[in-house]
Amino acid sequence: SILESVFLSIYMTELAMRFVAFGSACLADSWVVFDLFLVVKGVTTQWILKLFLGPMDEVGPLMVLRTVRLMRLAKTVRLLIKFKELWMLVQGLLSSAATMIYTLLLLFVIIYMFACLGMELLAEHPKSVGPDAVPDFAAAANEYFGSLPTAVLTLMQFVILDNVVTIYLPLARQDP
Repeated sequence: SILESVFLSIYMTELAMRFVAFGSACLADSWVVFDLFLVVKGVTTQWILKLFLGPMDEVGPLMVLRTVRLMRLAKTVRLLIKFKELWMLVQGLLSSAATMIYTLLLLFVIIYMFACLGMELLAEHPKSVGPDAVPDFAAAANEYFGSLPTAVLTLMQFVILDNVVTIYLPLARQDP
């Protein structure tokens, strides 16, 4: 509620600055009229109705007006359209989204396969179990490849090069 009031104050300040700079001529732009509608609706539902009707939880039918706040997102789209280079970048990202999703899917399948393979190889490794078991090796193998989710997470760390040395070094020292 406090954050909503802060943003509403920012929107009111922006609108007031437009009126000071351009006067009533700024109402010729339909986006400014849209902003004015959102600010008036926000002041009404956030401050005036709370003042007269109390907490908004008791005002069921009027809560529908709060969903209109989602229309504020249209302001962001408006900015994207005005900046042609930024709009071209967004269009490029959207057009390559399918390729990126398929790449991520393929990466996940490969990581899943190697996680299963790593679990099988390290779980049955002679330095992990049996009379020749090395405690450091067994602990590292169990910590990083003890279950499928942890093995997938470990291999994700390998892909993004996040602390690979702390995972690989204990295993490599014992079994080069």
